[in-house]
Amino acid sequence: MKSLLFLITIIILCILGMFTIGVIFYISMEVFFYIYAGVPLYFEVYQFKRLLKMSVGGGGILGLGVGMLHLFKVKGF
Repeated sequence: MKSLLFLITIIILCILGMFTIGVIFYISMEVFFYIYAGVPLYFEVYQFKRLLKMSVGGGGILGLGVGMLHLFKVKGF
């Protein structure tokens, strides 16, 4: 039970980390194009939904991989 809780915690942390990094990159990309190309800032809810879906998929797989490697006591994890 303790190992399952650890695995779920690692998966949630990876999902949140990837979502945070994605939001930072999305906002910085919008600001970059606003400053250098003169494109108006336009934040779309669709982009955040898409980013959330990608974060859940990618972060879930990454968290599962890291958690399983840690549970199997692979050297370095």
